[in-house]
Amino acid sequence: METLRATDVLIIGRRTCDLMVGYWPAATGNAPLVTERMNGTPKLVFSRTLKRVDWQNARIATSSVADEVARLKPVSGDGLLWVGGSDLAAFFLEQGLMDEVRINPYAYSVGRR
Repeated sequence: METLRATDVLIIGRRTCDLMVGYWPAATGNAPLVTERMNGTPKLVFSRTLKRVDWQNARIATSSVADEVARLKPVSGDGLLWVGGSDLAAFFLEQGLMDEVRINPYAYSVGRR
């Protein structure tokens, strides 16, 4: 919860987004504050195939990862949190952007790299 409170924007890839959209919008249970924060926090989704995301405060990135992070960084400071996605992680590494975001220790892959 501490990490979510400090997060201004969640940065996620398509497969991670699919998993999260399948859970968080309708989540109920013992952690209503986590659910509220996950749904309420702005989300930036990187995808070559999605045209829209049916999740509160989510939008599809319209620029490159580097451009989007550069645009968000002055507004969000340390509040950018990358959550999952091995392709997105590889891009962050290749572009030297790992210092620009906080990292959630989760990666999902189907072996594309």
